[in-house]
Amino acid sequence: MCKSLENKYKEKEVTGAIEGMRIAGMNDNDIIAKIIENFHVTKDYVLALLTPQKA
Repeated sequence: MCKSLENKYKEKEVTGAIEGMRIAGMNDNDIIAKIIENFHVTKDYVLALLTPQKA
């Protein structure tokens, strides 16, 4: 699989995990820590996905 598709797939996985954790009532600090631990990504990466995109 090409790298861009792998990155997009990982982004979708992380975004889904964030959504699930929010539904479960976790706060953003706990979400950030769990995502970094489970997906081996940087804090900046997680913050970018946590921050709502402005159109």
